Amino acid sequence: MVKLSTAVQCGVLPELTYSDPLVVIGSCFSLAMGQRLAAAKFNALVNPHGTLFNPSSIALTVRAALTGDIPPVGSFVASHGAYVHTSYHSQLARATAEESQTAIAEAHAQLASQIRRARWLVVTFGSAWVYRMESGDVATNCHRMPAQLFQRSLLEVSDIVANWTLLVGELRLVNPELQLLLTVSPVRHLKDGSRENAISKATLLLAAHQLVQSLPGAYYFPAYEIFVDELRDYRYYADDLVHPSHMGEELVWERLQDAWLSPSTKALVARHAKVAKALSHRPSNPGDPAYQHLLRELLAEIEALESLEPTFDYAEERANIHALLRS
Repeated sequence: MVKLSTAVQCGVLPELTYSDPLVVIGSCFSLAMGQRLAAAKFNALVNPHGTLFNPSSIALTVRAALTGDIPPVGSFVASHGAYVHTSYHSQLARATAEESQTAIAEAHAQLASQIRRARWLVVTFGSAWVYRMESGDVATNCHRMPAQLFQRSLLEVSDIVANWTLLVGELRLVNPELQLLLTVSPVRHLKDGSRENAISKATLLLAAHQLVQSLPGAYYFPAYEIFVDELRDYRYYADDLVHPSHMGEELVWERLQDAWLSPSTKALVARHAKVAKALSHRPSNPGDPAYQHLLRELLAEIEALESLEPTFDYAEERANIHALLRS
């Protein structure tokens, strides 16, 4: 048989179960996988501070959440109708500095609470390039401010490893059972330049490798390698040729399930996906007898799933079905 791609060995991770809370944080690729975990009804908190691309900004955000550090009101800047802060994503920007400060505090509280009880912290490094302000501090988000306010530099592997080794130690003081799953995003940061993107990814791969080698309870999932070696075709990228396409994300999601979930958990994920897909369909005539019969079958399937997995909560779906049955 002719081989059309090079298979990447993902290995087997310690099993993720539905009773394991997790935090998913990092680049937009972490958002893609985190949303799938949440949609599959895992207890996943996904990027409460918005997308975070470089290891330094991710670490700074996690530390600030644990300590409860909030930037003072005077450090926010008015930009395009909202008050922003260079340490935080525009997702947390609001109409006033006080409201932005409150949004950050709420995101901190949400992240800190989940970290303290999580079984897994899933981190996706997106880029090793950072933008530093005159103070030398790394800007998490430049908010379209003038380029001359920032200086671009490349994080050193040794600095990433030292920073994250220290952070993992701090995290395990509040949650000794926390496990770390590292990935490198396949998203191509071509605005940095093609060669610069390659250097960035190499830096992140080296740092992730050293962390997994040196830290107990730290693991690596090769999302980047799957795209580079197995999905070496632009059909797996979106129209911008930078981000993975939906099909590419789905293929990586399948590989992640293979590496992380037991066969029984994967079966539950698949059964729930069928329920979710059926509920997403809205017929022109909800009163149609065939559709009403389908709704009753969905109720029976929901009850079966809840009996199999105690963490499942279908209260919202059940309410929607009963509303459709009355229509």
